[in-house]
Amino acid sequence: MLLGVALIAGLSLTSVAFITSRVVRTHAFERARTDLSSARAAFEHLITTTAETADREIGQITSLPVFRSYMASTDLSSDRNSMEAMAKEYCGVLSASFCVVTSAGGTWLASPDELRSQDGTSLPESIPRQAVTRERTRAILAIDRRLYLVVSRPAIFDKEVLGSFTSAYRLDDTMASELSQITRSQIAFVVDGAVSGSSFDGARRQALADTLQHGVARSRTDISQWRVGAEPFIGGAFPLGIGNEPAAAGTLILLEEWAPTERFIQDIVLQLSWAGAAVFALAVMGSVILSRRMSRPLRDIADHAAEMAAGEWNRRLPMKGSAEAIAMARAFNDMTRSLSHWHAEARQRAEQLQAAYERYAAVTNSAPDAIVSTDVNGVILFWNRSAERTFGYGEAEALGRPLASLMSPESQGLCREIIADAGRPDAQTGCFDVEGLRQDGTRFPCELTVASWKAGDAGFRTAMIRDVTERRRHEEALRQRDAQLVQVQKMEAMGRLASGVAHDFNNALAVIQGYTEEMMVSLGDHHEHHADLREVLKACGSAASLTRQLLTFSRKQAVEPQLLNVSEVIDNVQRMLQKLVGDDIDLRITPAPEGDLVFADRGHIEQIVINLCVNARDAMPDGGTIAVGIGPTDIQDPVACARLGVSAGRYVTLTVRDTGTGMDPVTAGRVFEPFFTTKQAGKGTGLGLALVFGLVRQSGGAIELDTMPGRGTTFAVHLPLARTGDEAVSNVGEESVRPGTETVLLVEDETPVRVILRRTLEAAGYEVLAAASGAEALDISRQRLEEIHLLLTDVLMPGMNGVALSQIVAAERPSTRVLFMSGHPKETFSRHGLDPTAVRLLQKPFSANLLCRELREVLA
Repeated sequence: MLLGVALIAGLSLTSVAFITSRVVRTHAFERARTDLSSARAAFEHLITTTAETADREIGQITSLPVFRSYMASTDLSSDRNSMEAMAKEYCGVLSASFCVVTSAGGTWLASPDELRSQDGTSLPESIPRQAVTRERTRAILAIDRRLYLVVSRPAIFDKEVLGSFTSAYRLDDTMASELSQITRSQIAFVVDGAVSGSSFDGARRQALADTLQHGVARSRTDISQWRVGAEPFIGGAFPLGIGNEPAAAGTLILLEEWAPTERFIQDIVLQLSWAGAAVFALAVMGSVILSRRMSRPLRDIADHAAEMAAGEWNRRLPMKGSAEAIAMARAFNDMTRSLSHWHAEARQRAEQLQAAYERYAAVTNSAPDAIVSTDVNGVILFWNRSAERTFGYGEAEALGRPLASLMSPESQGLCREIIADAGRPDAQTGCFDVEGLRQDGTRFPCELTVASWKAGDAGFRTAMIRDVTERRRHEEALRQRDAQLVQVQKMEAMGRLASGVAHDFNNALAVIQGYTEEMMVSLGDHHEHHADLREVLKACGSAASLTRQLLTFSRKQAVEPQLLNVSEVIDNVQRMLQKLVGDDIDLRITPAPEGDLVFADRGHIEQIVINLCVNARDAMPDGGTIAVGIGPTDIQDPVACARLGVSAGRYVTLTVRDTGTGMDPVTAGRVFEPFFTTKQAGKGTGLGLALVFGLVRQSGGAIELDTMPGRGTTFAVHLPLARTGDEAVSNVGEESVRPGTETVLLVEDETPVRVILRRTLEAAGYEVLAAASGAEALDISRQRLEEIHLLLTDVLMPGMNGVALSQIVAAERPSTRVLFMSGHPKETFSRHGLDPTAVRLLQKPFSANLLCRELREVLA
């Protein structure tokens, strides 16, 4: 308590003394700044008044007839003694330190000897010369390290400048003393570090000179403390000038004594110290009395606290001592009663916590995830039953082990890092993917979540470990499905690309075929190039077949069941098959000798054999043999019919056999499932064999699989044999078609195709009205008054398509027939409002004979 009182009293006294001295010092500085500003203003007023008085007196002198006669007379002005005598006389009249008289040309006529140099000019010669140029001059100049107030005025008579008169007044001790009496400050005029005049005398003047020798008077225009000898002053140094002089000739020093202020501050601090000592003594006496009244009750409270620590909860303190001691004893007794109540509640709370722990153990043991509690070092302290099932360790085996030992070597470092960082405020939270290690050595993927908690000062970790093996399996399956879907979308994009390529290719083939047929007609059957042109037509047919195969491969060709010769279909795609399987595969095709007619879609048959051959190629990465055979098969066995899901009868069997790796029974049982594939990720979609299975079923047939590991694979496709007497589809007959005389409106946006079609129709006898667009065709139709018998239009064109054009023409000309043509697949027309089965449609490329035949049929 004594220490506290001493500390408070000392800080209080120090603060008061410091603040008081600062306030007094600040006010003293402000008062000194005001006084010195007034002193500077008084000096400037004195200098200005002296200069104005001197200027008036010089004006009176220069107007005297005697002065004019001296200046106007050449003899007198050239007599130096006369002029100097006159100047000294007037100098005494003006009470000036010296006077200078110059002629009208600026020549010095009279001046003190100390002002003249060896060449007869004066050092401050600029001032008299300004007076000669009719300028009055007032300035403070430094001459021989002395300061002078110089006033110069021209001598003018009848507007003629006779010369100039200059008087100078020294800024000496007398002027400094007069100014000091007015301003009650000490004054000094300084030039080049030397005192020109000062109100100081004796030793104080020498002390000021010593101070100036150290340069303390330079650039100290602000008010600050000075030390002149041993005496303190407050003052400043100011440039010494008058009016608007560009540069000061000297320095004005204004000083005010600071010793009285310091004595005043010391007196205040001393008085505060005595007052503080008295307060401190009173505080010490009071604290002693207060401590004696409080120490005994406090000792009793300390003894009672020791008894409570020993387990004694029923004792109470006596009420004695000061009011404060009684209040403390009463409060302590109340606290004792409260602690007794809290002790009982704590015992009850401990029992509740034990029950809660038992419930916690029951919940954690029933959780499906492994729950493990550890200390901050990762040593296992708690182990639930799910952890036993997950890792294979019993509770006794797991307790005391590091949690990281339950992870694979690659995940142990991450596990330790997660446990170490869990207690940090900025620790990363969430699930971490790690790899667990069971007791039997098997590894499994799992998710690790760690939470930090405290019990008192001890830190703990609780880890939840979830086995995600099944979930990863499902995620992988879903990822494969997504990849397969992307592959299907790519195939769909390829189909759209193939459709566009087929359209342009078919248009080009139509032009080639048209011109070739025209040349064959013009040259005749016996021409030497007739056979060559027929080969060109066959090449066009082969190219058209390639286009159809491209559309079939991309599944853009419409389903058109027809009578087909399977051997002929496979022969048409043989070249394409060889390209697909590669040069390292020996492709062998054995056609049927006879009896291989089926009623099916050509594109389906081509796609079946293509997919089977591609699948066989993938089973032989190092090369091998693919054998494709066609032959009749008679299926009558009811068991075989039931197994294949077909009716008894005769079938055409397409066999694709490879010398690849073969398949085990489990894999063979799933090959026709959609998206099932044995290839690596990204190598296949698993849709090829599923598509083959669907196409075979759509054609009314069945497919068989015979395979063994290391023995290759054989697919047998059974397609129903066509009815007896049916004939395969052949090329359109070459018999002649009756020429026409009707009018045909031809609409085709491709110029080469339009030109050859027009020439073909005109050669067949038709009147042709050609248009490059739907809008142009409408203009031709509306301008023609005669009948238009048939509209031959492309289906898809820029702007107005052929369907919209036919609808408008049909409305305006009901008797006009319509024949469509296109190089696009038929199924692409549905979105343009055209049903290919309800209209007549020519698929490009087509022969001139087929075109004329279709025209006759439509017109009929």
